[in-house]
Amino acid sequence: MLKFFLFASLIFSFNSFAETCEGFNACADLYTKLTGEKLTIDKDISDEMSMASTSANLTSANAKTEFTLFLNKNVVALQPKGLVMSLRHGEYLSAPIYVVSEGNIPRMFTKEGKVTFIYHAQHDTKKVVTAKARASMSKKSKKSLNNIVEFSQSKIIAVSDTVEAATKIIKEVMKADN
Repeated sequence: MLKFFLFASLIFSFNSFAETCEGFNACADLYTKLTGEKLTIDKDISDEMSMASTSANLTSANAKTEFTLFLNKNVVALQPKGLVMSLRHGEYLSAPIYVVSEGNIPRMFTKEGKVTFIYHAQHDTKKVVTAKARASMSKKSKKSLNNIVEFSQSKIIAVSDTVEAATKIIKEVMKADN
């Protein structure tokens, strides 16, 4: 009986072993290794991008879910046919990304700088991102794409705007999520 439990735990440990990847390129390579799915990567994506999530733990069982979550936290989407696209543009490619939560929004020295806030909602993103939140967006410049991106499957909301506008928007989103 003891041999059976040892054998079962050994098999379970091999099936649940997670490999950790650091940075976008390593995680994309690990995802391909685990799933066999070839990825076509947007030219705007690189390890040099300021990332909110720098690592992921992938297994063959969770690769799709965890890799998608890793991408979403970095405002990147896995599209059909393995297309990996950045949903940040212009100045936001190099703007800092912060994962925020209730009571955990960074205070900045300047309100003019560009930033992306990532919020993991409890409820459906379509209900959380209100018209009032969208109305708080600052004016779009020719260089930048101020935007609210919703990842409905992972319930992640990304707000790219000036620090002042992004703070107002994310507070409105959090209020609607309670």
